Amino acid sequence: MAEETHGVIADAAEAPIMPTSRSCPTGARSDAAQRLRLAGNALGAIVVLLILRAYLLPNIPPLWFDRWRELFTLGPLPEVARGVGAGAIALTTLAFGAYWPMVGRSAGAFGLWLTTGVWLSLTAIVILIPWSQDATALRAAGLLLGYASGLAAARLIPRVGTYLALLVAFGALQSMIAIVYRAQGMDTFVSGTVVRAGGTFGAPSLLFVVPVFILPLAVRGALQAVSAIERSFYMLSTASLLAALILTYERSGVAAGLVACLWLLRPHTPRFGQAAGLAAALVLLFFVVHVRSNGPTNAASSARSVQGRAALMQAGVTAFRHHWFEGVGVGQLSLPVRIEVRGQPTDVTLRTPHSQPLLWLAEMGITGGLLMVSLAWFVYRALRESTSPWRHGAAASWLSVLIAGSFNTLFGIDLAGCGGVLFGSLLGITMRMGADRDRASHASAAVRAASSSSARVTPPVLDMSQV
Repeated sequence: MAEETHGVIADAAEAPIMPTSRSCPTGARSDAAQRLRLAGNALGAIVVLLILRAYLLPNIPPLWFDRWRELFTLGPLPEVARGVGAGAIALTTLAFGAYWPMVGRSAGAFGLWLTTGVWLSLTAIVILIPWSQDATALRAAGLLLGYASGLAAARLIPRVGTYLALLVAFGALQSMIAIVYRAQGMDTFVSGTVVRAGGTFGAPSLLFVVPVFILPLAVRGALQAVSAIERSFYMLSTASLLAALILTYERSGVAAGLVACLWLLRPHTPRFGQAAGLAAALVLLFFVVHVRSNGPTNAASSARSVQGRAALMQAGVTAFRHHWFEGVGVGQLSLPVRIEVRGQPTDVTLRTPHSQPLLWLAEMGITGGLLMVSLAWFVYRALRESTSPWRHGAAASWLSVLIAGSFNTLFGIDLAGCGGVLFGSLLGITMRMGADRDRASHASAAVRAASSSSARVTPPVLDMSQV
């Protein structure tokens, strides 16, 4: 017996040593690829943090960080406008093309990707055509940079939930800063804008745009949180975002946020709770409408009065009727209207009809209408096919944008505002959610195939053990 054991040990000692994962070239390559992937993810996270800091936290120290916004307030300089436009088109192409490897696996995500490409192309054409004015080209470049920044930020973070948590955190921080400044009397909330000596909060974005996009995501995060720390974070963010939204007294934004929150809470609330929540929302909305209607008047009272806003919408409809086929061009809308400014009838020219659908129709004509229908359909398809736990939060965010955007312009008019980056982010995460559905189906199919094959192999093994 000892001799047999010694022979086995000797044979094992003389046998060739199989290469391990560390000594194998394939294992070394996989380790190098993993390290490279981790480095890429870290670099992407840094880029995302810089983007969110630049767009969602303006006018806070260090102020030199926001100096890049001054580029879009310069005069019509040809070398500045065309150079920035070329860079914006290049960055937009990279951010848009980064979604191609994933959207090809899902019909809803692929359709949304194509719709986004057509919409971005119509904005880029303004920069490329030679007869476009330099100021218009520079403005279109600023819009493209915002959309591309949102698309890139939503793509660079590996997990959708992580990026949405970052969005909620930055939005809540912006809201807290605005509330503190408001309590200290350092600024005044007028028409949804925080007016400050150093410029508007968002330079020149409207503060209410941030809760319109992010508040539903914070509510969804609180509903699906699994730990007490995570739930506390999302609940605190929800409270700060809702408080900042109410303090802006922006009627359409408050209504949109409340409707989105009630829609998310409905499956988790009994009938009595739903009725109580609806009653509280109506009382709060009545309070906001009353305060806003009797509050201070800003430089252009059309943003406050219902009559002035109706006049702007009518002007937008007129612009679409005159240019229903081709539109006036992205960034080239000019609406001459007569409104009351400080109680006096005044002829002014504004760039927004106070309605996102009317803005697209007036600027892009019938193509803008087709893009809106296509966008709504493919967003619905992508979210319906998705298996992501955040799909209801994204759907509520789209609902909030639809309601608020029907009575206000959320993006497309501010050069370096946060509305563009938030809309690009919402498009990006929706495409990723639609594509994740196909990945999950492949994973479940692989699990089912593995289980069925093991079931076929198991009976012979049992029979052999019994022999």
